[in-house]
Amino acid sequence: MENSKRLAVRLESGESVLPGELWLREWTRRERMLRALKFGGGSWGLALVSVFLPLLHFVLVPAFLIAGPLVAFFVFNQESLVLGGKGKCPHCGGDFSIRRGAPRFPISDLCTRCQRTVLVRAGD
Repeated sequence: MENSKRLAVRLESGESVLPGELWLREWTRRERMLRALKFGGGSWGLALVSVFLPLLHFVLVPAFLIAGPLVAFFVFNQESLVLGGKGKCPHCGGDFSIRRGAPRFPISDLCTRCQRTVLVRAGD
């Protein structure tokens, strides 16, 4: 995957532990700033377009104007993102997909096959 790095993880459930991998996307400070400007500017662009919507503009324009800096702030503070991953479920041995989300380890996820909780921990 472009601009991402592979990270070895452990998939744990009860006493069972199996290896897995996930892809982590990290942004530099400059990339985060550009993303924040893009998302914040997009919100303000939506506010500009909303001016032309009868009645809705009374709600949408202020909402998008307020949301712009808030969205930019949260996007700027997001330093990395788990793009996804894979492995085998420690319980049933079926294919296990790690969902996209924040890299806050351990990540708790459900196996779609056996419906048991699997913890994803960083490192081998």
